[in-house]
Amino acid sequence: MRQVFDATFNQYLFNLLFYLLLSIMSLYYTKREKPITMTWLLIVVFCIYSYFAGDWFNYKHSLPFINSDYKDPIYYYFALLSNKNYIVFRLLIWGLATLLVYFLSKRLILNTNVVVFVFIWLFLPTFCYARASLAMASYFCGLAFLIARPNTSRNRNRHWIIGIFLIIMSYYFHRSFLPIVIATPLIFVKFNRKLLFLLFLLFPLVLRLLGQFMNMMMDDLILEGSDFESFSRTAQAYAKQERHNYNWKFMLVSYFKYVGLYIPFIYIIWKTKMSKFKVLLPRSLDAFLTIEIIIIVVSTAFFIMSNTVGLSDVLGYRYLFMTGIPSTMILSYLLQNKELKIARALALMFIVWLSTVGFMVGKLFVIS
Repeated sequence: MRQVFDATFNQYLFNLLFYLLLSIMSLYYTKREKPITMTWLLIVVFCIYSYFAGDWFNYKHSLPFINSDYKDPIYYYFALLSNKNYIVFRLLIWGLATLLVYFLSKRLILNTNVVVFVFIWLFLPTFCYARASLAMASYFCGLAFLIARPNTSRNRNRHWIIGIFLIIMSYYFHRSFLPIVIATPLIFVKFNRKLLFLLFLLFPLVLRLLGQFMNMMMDDLILEGSDFESFSRTAQAYAKQERHNYNWKFMLVSYFKYVGLYIPFIYIIWKTKMSKFKVLLPRSLDAFLTIEIIIIVVSTAFFIMSNTVGLSDVLGYRYLFMTGIPSTMILSYLLQNKELKIARALALMFIVWLSTVGFMVGKLFVIS
């Protein structure tokens, strides 16, 4: 059983004040055209010292024991590069992840100050939580290289190779990305009103098929081969993970966060697919939205299964968190192109932002 650690009063206070500072700074710089590098550097620092994230101390405790048999072997090499210094270890992971998000925003020709604003308010507290963030950044950066290619054939081939490499690496950064990697060819599906309505009608069938898939996986009837078996073991562990009896305050904050991630997605769907005056997204961002729709369907199905067949809700929120980067990029595009006002963007992100601030404030009161 994994040992649970918690931050001190001063550490929670540090994270709270740091996060509020980043929130204010990012809002202030949204109208600046010149990129503000300092905010990106501060994001990395925040991720390195995100004591409030539950796994911060667990990672620190497990780092000395990471070897070549570690569940995600690539982190063994990160441990070697850092000489098992925990701060350097986190710098390598979240520094690389943040750099990939920066490259992604540049690749999509977005104002990086706008991206930082949305990223900090909507996704940073989740991004700094787990190693899966590096997989998310790698996958979507790879997808951008794959889709948003230049016209010259020489650069097109090079960017195609970079894109495929980053997408494949996302699995090795975190095995939970295997289904998303496999679903990548679906980026060529363009969802419209009719297709979304059909998907809604077929959702019970999707739920049943996913349930059967999970039952077969639990019985080790599918997914043979080292890579597939590795994913299968991870998924089984998440699905069987013991439900904790958290108090109502913690559960409220958690559900606030989940709902807070659904809200921007619903707005994006309405704005780009359902509205009478819908916004046409660039090809690359439309591909991002296609993948996000798939992730939302899978995540929602896992949430429903957690309440109907007794599976843990870990798979549900693990996949829901994967929507953070595509939502960030699409909202940033809408803001940059005056299709979304700052005030409405703040309203869309307020619940998830409040869940983070509320969690840390609540911890301060409990500890004091």
